[in-house]
Amino acid sequence: MESTIIKRICANNGSMNISELENNFYYDMNVSVQDVILNHDMFCLVDFNGEQRVVAKTDVRLCRSQDCHGCRNLHFCKRFLLGECPFVQRRRGCRFSHDLTSVGNRKILNEHGLEELNRAELCTLLLQNDNFLLPPL
Repeated sequence: MESTIIKRICANNGSMNISELENNFYYDMNVSVQDVILNHDMFCLVDFNGEQRVVAKTDVRLCRSQDCHGCRNLHFCKRFLLGECPFVQRRRGCRFSHDLTSVGNRKILNEHGLEELNRAELCTLLLQNDNFLLPPL
């Protein structure tokens, strides 16, 4: 149930009004949205313009070294995640993986309830949680 809610929130740019979220899942759940969003590892409640919003959270990060073993982070190309990798078209290709479904990545996503997210939804979630992905100021 948490994975379904996090997918919906990420598909809506990473946050939603609580009332909108409750309306989306009114008939689908045996547990209330209010109970699910109390999981502070996956959700954060914020007050925005007088309305309560639910923001998707995660501890998952993109690995910075890419060649480590046994790391608890995702291993794929940052540019691929953000939309398009310019190195794919070059003769040597990109040195980083473009496979979100590799064994290691799938394991990390499953452990955090993020296995249902597509690339765009995962990008939204990671952008609002991993400062490494933000452009330098």
